Amino acid sequence: MKFEVVNPNYELSPFSGMDRSHWIEAGKFLLGGLFSHMKSIEDPVSPPRNEEKISYPSPGDQRGRIGAARFEGLARSLCMAVPLIMEDENLTLNGINVRDYYAYQIVRGMTAGAETGFGTLSELMAEKVGPGPFQQTVECGIMGINLLISKPVIWDRYTQEEKDVVAGFLSDYGHYRTHDSNWRFFNLLALTFLKIEGYKVDEVLYKDHLEYLLSLYAGEGWYRDGNLFDYYSAWEFILDAALWCKYYGYKYEKEAAAVFEKNIGLFLSSYWRMFSEKGESILWGRSGIYRFCASSALCAGGFLKNYDSSPDFTFPSARRIMSGNLLQFITKEEMFVNSVPCLGFYGPFLPMVQSYSCVSSPFWCSKAFLCLILEKEHPFWTEKEENPWDQTKDFVCTLEAPGIRFVNHKESGITEIKTAKFMFDESSDYLPAYARAAFSSALPWEKMGKTPAEAMAYKLNGKEVPTSFAFCKDEMGILYRTAFFDIMKSRAKKVDMADIEVPFGTLRVDRVRVNDRSFTLTLGHFGLPAEDGVLEVKEGIVEYEKRSLPYIIAKTKNLQTAIVLYSGWQKLSYCIREDVNAVSKKSCLLYASYTREKFYDKSENLIALYLTKAADSDFSPEELSAFGGRERVDFTGIDGFVCL
Repeated sequence: MKFEVVNPNYELSPFSGMDRSHWIEAGKFLLGGLFSHMKSIEDPVSPPRNEEKISYPSPGDQRGRIGAARFEGLARSLCMAVPLIMEDENLTLNGINVRDYYAYQIVRGMTAGAETGFGTLSELMAEKVGPGPFQQTVECGIMGINLLISKPVIWDRYTQEEKDVVAGFLSDYGHYRTHDSNWRFFNLLALTFLKIEGYKVDEVLYKDHLEYLLSLYAGEGWYRDGNLFDYYSAWEFILDAALWCKYYGYKYEKEAAAVFEKNIGLFLSSYWRMFSEKGESILWGRSGIYRFCASSALCAGGFLKNYDSSPDFTFPSARRIMSGNLLQFITKEEMFVNSVPCLGFYGPFLPMVQSYSCVSSPFWCSKAFLCLILEKEHPFWTEKEENPWDQTKDFVCTLEAPGIRFVNHKESGITEIKTAKFMFDESSDYLPAYARAAFSSALPWEKMGKTPAEAMAYKLNGKEVPTSFAFCKDEMGILYRTAFFDIMKSRAKKVDMADIEVPFGTLRVDRVRVNDRSFTLTLGHFGLPAEDGVLEVKEGIVEYEKRSLPYIIAKTKNLQTAIVLYSGWQKLSYCIREDVNAVSKKSCLLYASYTREKFYDKSENLIALYLTKAADSDFSPEELSAFGGRERVDFTGIDGFVCL
């Protein structure tokens, strides 16, 4: 099962071939897979599970937890169904009218005592499952915005009794406890719907949610999700804020709407850099199973009154990236298990699955289809597709507020991001999704294990990886960060980092600061998928300014990686790993290592070049000796900064 673009429109969309009609067909394709598991309007959204070790519900879970999984499937897939039924309310899939199905299941699921109900707040409290917050709160938020969008075809056709059932359910969770993060939006959106429909809402509580969300603004368009920066800043703070402005803020909260509008514009002016030239998103941060939801925020400008797109990011650029991001996934058969998106990136990949996910969680990707509620005549749909990479001359962009650098490698079309400003406990299952020196649009991060090195991560003595990255500065095009191995106990064990971007990769200048014992430090490259056992690894020497520089290259049928040592690092190695890669069963990891035997020995400058390119041409001597145009490197460390 995979999607194919039939009769591509290359005149309007020269890069993807996707116009509005193809997006509609893609929505029907995805929703059709889900509906293949429903025999009648009575069946809840509950596709077969392909994983039961990590995701919920677990054996013995109470009805409220089971109901939350049903609610996820209904509310999230509704993001995709709403634009489709607004287009054609007679849409039928697997013999079931889609509009009638969702209208019925919403009321049924929110009715107390229903056999396949979602679990009302009073029912959960009676089960004594704890004080909350509960997963149902999340789905109430997206349900609120979906009901606003689909009001003429769903809400307005309910009887007053049905409306009161839905309103009561949303009100209970909307007024109840929530997390101080993007979750505040879910309460806000549920209560916003109720306010518009004339139901009583606690105005003090409503204002508190709104003001708290505004307070999470960090700068340069980015919002902090609790203590993290990741895709939640995009698919919650940016997209949800734009929809809130459209349906409520501009009329009733003009000051807050103006603030959101300004910040959304700033965000979109650089967020496009997060994607490859083809529009591919990067596996980064938690909830990677949401896949092309990452690009959903790119249509947010279309919901704003006064959005002024930047010269290098226009509406047709947004469509190009969103279409490319959609096709990145739905054209791959391995993404679909039991006809629905599996818990993974392309195919199943358990290392990226979190305990708050259920079989229907991936349908959060449906938020991308909210671009279809933009008018048919909107420039997003009518103007000729553009490639934003062709509109810019600056392919490196650093944002200090979220501590992120975007590197758009024009020579390869690959995007890398360098991130900071996170802190975890070493036992956190979020750690592998954040604690990397870089993330790539071509090579997803790998599971951490017992091998001597990790993919694009520092590893100390074969055991410890950094649990926190600090952003230091961007000076003269050099990115300075510090990686701490255990910042909660000590700031002494750390690596000062400096990244210099070069064609096809990065010149990395590191200074390890572990002065109380002997140690070995490794830094792996991106893990290279070894498809069908096709792999070639070679080592050699390249000459640079009368110096002999050792290198190692791993090459498969699609991509190749290389490391070149300049100074400090003592050894180049590689290992073949199994069941750690999101793309293939086996992968090849190149890595550099450095060992210090003496206690309190002087710190070495560890300088190496890390490169990635397509496999269709070998690395040239010039590429392997690229030094960023710098004749010398003078390395010192001042107050946690790395200085060149």
